[in-house]
Amino acid sequence: MKTMTRTPERSLLRVLLLGGLLLCATGTAVAQEPTPWDRLTPDQQQFLQQAQPQWDQLPPDKQQRLLRGAERWSKMSEEERAQAKRRMDRWKSLPPEQRKALREKARRFHELPPEQRERLRGLRDDFRSLPKETQQQFRDCEKRKRGGETLDCRSLWPADLREKYADLPDPPPKPPRHDERPPPGTR
Repeated sequence: MKTMTRTPERSLLRVLLLGGLLLCATGTAVAQEPTPWDRLTPDQQQFLQQAQPQWDQLPPDKQQRLLRGAERWSKMSEEERAQAKRRMDRWKSLPPEQRKALREKARRFHELPPEQRERLRGLRDDFRSLPKETQQQFRDCEKRKRGGETLDCRSLWPADLREKYADLPDPPPKPPRHDERPPPGTR
């Protein structure tokens, strides 16, 4: 059996290989390093100014989420920013239990296969293309269903959409929204 002798070249090769393996193994950890406040651009600092006092104590993943949000904001038109602000104000007005339910719904949506998510986005877009009156009739029907009535709200959809989405199951019943009154006799 032939023994290998230690040479400086072999030792260096071992160190380089071990270092490379460690870099590969910790590659995700390197990407999760905190970003110091003073390394943010002036635009990022302006957008995130409310977070400045606690910025350096935030976990790296939270910092990255906030930075991605700042990036999206910087690319929005004034109209898109106004819509985003209205959505955020509405979110802040929700009671904690409703926020929790919405987070759970979003989590379940993101667990769906990509094809199914796209199909549901198509349904949403098709719904938004309906006349406002039809949208409101459907919402009113769904609200009554949440109140306990047995209704076929899809019958309000145009025939082409009923056919297109006939294979989709009805969504599970939603809890009443915080701005809805409970049905009579259920208090």
